[in-house]
Amino acid sequence: MQFNKNDVICREDLGLPEGALVCDRYNAAGGLLAHRLGGGFQITIPAADLARFRLIPEGEKEAVVFQPGRFALADCDEAFDGWTNGRLWNGWEMPRFEFAVCGEILKVLGDERAGYGGRRDAFATLNQDGVEEVWAAESITLADGSRMKVYPLGAGAWMWERMPESEARRIEI
Repeated sequence: MQFNKNDVICREDLGLPEGALVCDRYNAAGGLLAHRLGGGFQITIPAADLARFRLIPEGEKEAVVFQPGRFALADCDEAFDGWTNGRLWNGWEMPRFEFAVCGEILKVLGDERAGYGGRRDAFATLNQDGVEEVWAAESITLADGSRMKVYPLGAGAWMWERMPESEARRIEI
């Protein structure tokens, strides 16, 4: 199968989003150059291995459910309960948090200019350049099929890391 630039593909024995790759281009030898969904180093898939990959349709990409996890900012000792669908931004997690947890995060960060705006149903923060970033409410699907209202506080902009279970327990003690 011939893949196009920006197609999202996955090896037949892997699932979304962990195994998802974004197509970049073909090299002179017919190998496909691609990178992980959410960023990362470019890899080469040899032409002979391309038959093991499938194109991910839009509906399947959107159907990925959220799982619970604990997340910490790269330079912060605190960890917070949140939700992830496994997608990454430049290799960093893109968690979602419930309303109360967002308040805890902002309290730990200590930025008094950040807060919640009910009119927009969103949290707002200022980035390093003093530009407002708005984190509007979203509805996510959980593994049991239920829906939950969450906020993508810092998703796609902050360096969130998912804590391994042993680390998450250590921080809670």
